[in-house]
Amino acid sequence: MEFQGFLGPVYRICEWIMRLACVNLLWISFTFLGLGAFGIFPATLAMFTVVRGWLQGRDVPVFRTFWRTYRKRWSDANVLGYLLLAAGVLLYADFRLMLGMNHPFFHLLAFAVLGVGLLYTVVLLYAFPLFVHVPLTKWETFRHALFTGVSHPFRTLVMFAGVTVITLINLSFPGLLPFLSGSVVGLVLMALVLPTSPAPAEH
Repeated sequence: MEFQGFLGPVYRICEWIMRLACVNLLWISFTFLGLGAFGIFPATLAMFTVVRGWLQGRDVPVFRTFWRTYRKRWSDANVLGYLLLAAGVLLYADFRLMLGMNHPFFHLLAFAVLGVGLLYTVVLLYAFPLFVHVPLTKWETFRHALFTGVSHPFRTLVMFAGVTVITLINLSFPGLLPFLSGSVVGLVLMALVLPTSPAPAEH
């Protein structure tokens, strides 16, 4: 059903809210299905896959697409996610270690680690959307994420700002977390990544 005039945009907004709430509930449910630690990355990849289909104007069968991606790319998603997590933990540990050293040289090194951490954040923003959208290996995904993020600084800043605002809103209104948290982040990131990589991959 298509509404005309004022009701048209209102209907489309409500439709997107329902879509995002649905995929957010799937994201949470399948994260728990994988016992959290082994479910969050496949669920995140599946969420990005569904959102990508919507943004491309396709009529995506939500549950079937989510479940197929979750099942078929479970190991790929976990490898990608845990490589990113390990890199983040290592950078944080190095930063704290350098700050704890009582010498100016180590404090300078801490700033260098902080710079690497900023590049890591860029990779973190782009990695999952690109891994869904472009047929790349894990290492190619990291390189492409860094190159794309650095090549589009304004887009990257908007992505970072969007994730920050969404996080703050969800922390201020915890009732939104089950419905409009990860899926909204996924929508923002994927919408900004799609124009940077015109060669999509069908999964």
